[in-house]
Amino acid sequence: MWLPQSEIQRLIAAGWTVTGGPSDDYLSGLIEQAVTAARREVPSPKAEIEIGEGKPGWKGMFQQAWSELMGQNIWIGKPASVVYWDGPGVVQHFESHIALFGWVLCALPYRRPVAVAGEVWQALQAAGARIPGGDALGAVGFPVPDPQATRMIGADATSIDLVGGQWGDGRLLRDAGSKEWRWEPVVRFSMNMTRAAGYWTAQPTPRQLRLRAVATLPWADADNLAVTSQRRNDLVNNLPISKLAGLVTALAQRRGADLRTAQWNRGLNRNALDAFSYSSLISGPEGQAAASAEVMVALPNTMDSSVVTCAELRVQDLNAWSEAMTAATGARVRHDLRLTMGEVIEFFTVVWETVTEVLPAVLAEDTSMMHWADPPTVELQFAAEARVDATPPAQPVLDDFIDMNAFGSSDRGQLQEMAVTIIAPPRLDSSARQGQTRKALAYIAQQFGFLDATEDRL
Repeated sequence: MWLPQSEIQRLIAAGWTVTGGPSDDYLSGLIEQAVTAARREVPSPKAEIEIGEGKPGWKGMFQQAWSELMGQNIWIGKPASVVYWDGPGVVQHFESHIALFGWVLCALPYRRPVAVAGEVWQALQAAGARIPGGDALGAVGFPVPDPQATRMIGADATSIDLVGGQWGDGRLLRDAGSKEWRWEPVVRFSMNMTRAAGYWTAQPTPRQLRLRAVATLPWADADNLAVTSQRRNDLVNNLPISKLAGLVTALAQRRGADLRTAQWNRGLNRNALDAFSYSSLISGPEGQAAASAEVMVALPNTMDSSVVTCAELRVQDLNAWSEAMTAATGARVRHDLRLTMGEVIEFFTVVWETVTEVLPAVLAEDTSMMHWADPPTVELQFAAEARVDATPPAQPVLDDFIDMNAFGSSDRGQLQEMAVTIIAPPRLDSSARQGQTRKALAYIAQQFGFLDATEDRL
């Protein structure tokens, strides 16, 4: 049995008196203070946090999810936080002695919860951490729930579909065996014009067809990028053998002339540490411009916080193009020099790849793991242009340069320009990009009144 406090006090006092210690009164006061302090420092039992505790309305759903996981022999631990709002939905953290990073239960309004391994949850937060304002989960959203059961995303996952974020539907991905995650958007189309849609079009425009792709790449780390001399030289050396150069050459060869885009020089636009512009010109017999291709890159500036890249083909009046071909072959080329819709699809497939995979190489060796501040976009444009001073002849239309019959008929009359904006991952395999290009052109055709335009007709 433990001695009572009074006996302990008496024995210590007697011992201290024999050894010449302090008085009984002093010692009694000292012991009383020590005992009182000890009693005061004894912690009271901590109330455990309940599953679903916090925001009203989630307790039953979270407890059901926890029980379903237990029924599958999945132990996510005990609650380490109350339920709170984060981004598009609610979150509760769990700690477990068998999971170093713990687990998270998250849920969107009116949707079933999803259990996410702690390390995956951290990757999800990191994917959107560079958005202005810092609402990472508000940007990327939450994992797509299962409508019939509680979905579980373990630490070994490599692809996670996301929904509910400001950036729209997307995916969190990593390569097998890699710990590096990246966010990618789900491909979708819109008619919203990008801020960069009119870049590099300020010069007086002759009568011409302009086909172009403009990519807006809002990398959060773009301030550290620059167009170095070595990367500039590497890209310039590769342009004559690029897919873009090969395609422009093929357009002439299909019409009976061997007009190559083998010589690339500094273009009409700016070249500096933060800009790149190179072009290749096909001239007529008297030196007049018949067709030209150009590629451009611009780093963020006061007008735009994103990296912008562009690749385009400009076909001047078809008579000039015909004369250039005739001079090259010595014989009159076929009468109808207009591009077919198949050639338009082929061109846009190539320039889409050029602006998202080829041109960024002038800024960095590998941009695939850079963080986003907003979703990347590519705008495909085709326009029949003329001088702004309305110099005769009259304003051309797309039918003058492109055989539009594959689109069918429209009640809009003859069009001078069309464009579609695509939100998509920068890197796609060739077949996927070609398929999406075909879908994009069918989408834009229907938006402009060509209601019979479908992928299988293009």
